[in-house]
Amino acid sequence: MLFTTPHALYAPFLTTPFILTTRGSDILKVIPGLRTTKGIKGWHNKILFSIFRRAFQKAAFVTSTSQKQIDCIADTFHLSRNCRLIRTGVDVETIAQLDASEYIPQPLAGVKFIFSPRWMFPQYNLETQIAAIRLLNKTLLEEYTFVFIHGKDVFMEPDDYFLKMKDEIENVAGLKYLIFDRLTPKEVWTCFKKASLTIMVPHTDGTPNSALEAMSARCKLIMGDADYDSILFDDTCIRINKTDARQLASAIESALQSYPDELLERAFSRVNLHGNRAIEMNKLLELYRCILQSN
Repeated sequence: MLFTTPHALYAPFLTTPFILTTRGSDILKVIPGLRTTKGIKGWHNKILFSIFRRAFQKAAFVTSTSQKQIDCIADTFHLSRNCRLIRTGVDVETIAQLDASEYIPQPLAGVKFIFSPRWMFPQYNLETQIAAIRLLNKTLLEEYTFVFIHGKDVFMEPDDYFLKMKDEIENVAGLKYLIFDRLTPKEVWTCFKKASLTIMVPHTDGTPNSALEAMSARCKLIMGDADYDSILFDDTCIRINKTDARQLASAIESALQSYPDELLERAFSRVNLHGNRAIEMNKLLELYRCILQSN
């Protein structure tokens, strides 16, 4: 069962073995929060918490995508015996070997660009990126195009946040930009391979596949100061205060001029070791084999 809230609620009533997988906010926020509600709703939530506890205790295995989640399971349910760290991972080899010239979006052919791959939603903090762009040297704005992804569904009307951010972008003097509604996975991977730099400074974050894909493509990367997985993201990219536009502007200029080669190689090595989907899913396959052998 992927993402334990709410899917694990029926797990205690199953008669077959099962594996629970936590993904982040389910075990870090939602389930612990059930114990803090007051009043009549508090009684309801305590019952839900009890059902979740039975589900975790009954699971053949519990897998989590970060060590922080495993630590939270231990604190919340005093359970660790069957917990395993299995990250989602990305297709490192496919991305590394992709022929970027084949999948480059036509408007980006022959263009030098800086890539903002997270969708234009409030949690991804476009306002700090735009504030930083305003502070950049004008020669950089002349040299580079800034690329954003709206992330909208085909039938979705633009929301107020997107319209506000688009208006802010349009009003940056001298800025060249492109906003794509969506890109295919291969187009996104191509953007990582072709981009001069990738930026992501969300307000909150888990283990973003977009960052792992950038690392797989050996793309220069600036990330914010969210509570990221240290094994993957410590000393593998440039990290800044996610709300400090001046710091971000300085990091952009520095990265474009002299990004350390050792960061790129270390990032690729780490994602290959700890964020490779093929390796991580084989760990899950072994758990299924253990269950089959014991039943």
